[in-house]
Amino acid sequence: MGKHWSDFWQQGHLTSFGCDLSANYYGPLKELWLNFFSAIKSQNIQVLDIGSGNGPLAKLATEANFFPKAFHCVDAAMIETSHLNHRKNVFFYPNTQAETLPFEDNSMDVVVSQFGIEYSDIQKALLEINRVCKPRAIVKFVIHSTHSSIVEPNSKILDKIEEIMNEENLFGLIEALVRAKSDNDFDMRYTEKIRLELNTILSRISASNHAGLYGSGLPVLLKAIFTREGVVEVKLKKIETFAKEMEAQFRRLTELKLASRNELQIQEISNRLQGLGFLSKDYSIVKHNKEEVLGWHITAEKTEDSG
Repeated sequence: MGKHWSDFWQQGHLTSFGCDLSANYYGPLKELWLNFFSAIKSQNIQVLDIGSGNGPLAKLATEANFFPKAFHCVDAAMIETSHLNHRKNVFFYPNTQAETLPFEDNSMDVVVSQFGIEYSDIQKALLEINRVCKPRAIVKFVIHSTHSSIVEPNSKILDKIEEIMNEENLFGLIEALVRAKSDNDFDMRYTEKIRLELNTILSRISASNHAGLYGSGLPVLLKAIFTREGVVEVKLKKIETFAKEMEAQFRRLTELKLASRNELQIQEISNRLQGLGFLSKDYSIVKHNKEEVLGWHITAEKTEDSG
């Protein structure tokens, strides 16, 4: 997992949706996990969360009054765990791959993942999950769908970010115009030349995919930069920070798009679990308001005689 994810989690985001979902999952996703954790009878068990991020499922378990003996949160990135460090039953394993889990054979009673396992080499991760699961262990995954209301709009943002990043002179021109406009003795002809070049690029970028453009954050940056008020150095720093964050966002969204699965790929995951000795309990689409696809949902139970 790249540094872009570690930097993201170190900002304190609870879920992979950042500020857009700062207070944890809600709606059908929250209901799914609350119902699942509430239905578990024994609390003398061990739970493993694959691709845990900063622990939203551990928090939902607490909300459901489910306090297992241990709730192990595994993530390939350097996650930020201070918000849950006071909970004695929650253990974080940053920089830990799903393909090489640091747990003994037959040690886990429940394995969960919310938009996490699909970022791994899923075939190898399933082998590891099978290894650490006890007989009759339950696995429950929610996986990104290619056609979900999460992936599709983010794919548009990704397309627009790629277009913006391919405009090599864009941020240089923005910086140059900020500097020129701040100079009391600015050269009007030079300033107008920069403005025309910049407007040509912005017109090209704005010609299509308006939703992606807005999602990229570029219009907000331009509005903040090209105001009469403000210190030049602060504006230049904002441009630099935005360019770096856009590059990191490009990497995260690229990985999101690659991690999402279509129906055939989900069926392959379900078949693989069955091949490892898991009995399918549920295989469905999670929806909001009966129409909006949020992701795929898989639940399975390891059989007594699987090894």
